Amino acid sequence: MLAVEMHLCSLDAKSEPESELVSEFDREFAREHLEILQSAFREHRRQSKFFPTISEIGDLIRAEKRYRREVSEAQQHRQERIELERARAAGQLVGITEIRAALLEVAKKS
Repeated sequence: MLAVEMHLCSLDAKSEPESELVSEFDREFAREHLEILQSAFREHRRQSKFFPTISEIGDLIRAEKRYRREVSEAQQHRQERIELERARAAGQLVGITEIRAALLEVAKKS
């Protein structure tokens, strides 16, 4: 799939990379997930009329991974809030005042 993305970039830039550069791109990005590679190359084609450098694609890959991580974390936080609200509504959570009272009781017995 990397070859397809590079070919699209070469068509867009109207320049053909040397085979050594293609090999270096392959070596550098062979382990990346397909969706992330596609996103990085697509974004580069949107931003530039030139063939990408390895550095540019690497920066775009890191940005895409950071974005996906932030979206995932935000979804996880939303889910945790929903679960807390459900537990609170069902009376399954103990409030801070109840915890404080229980700690004071333990302290009095000690």
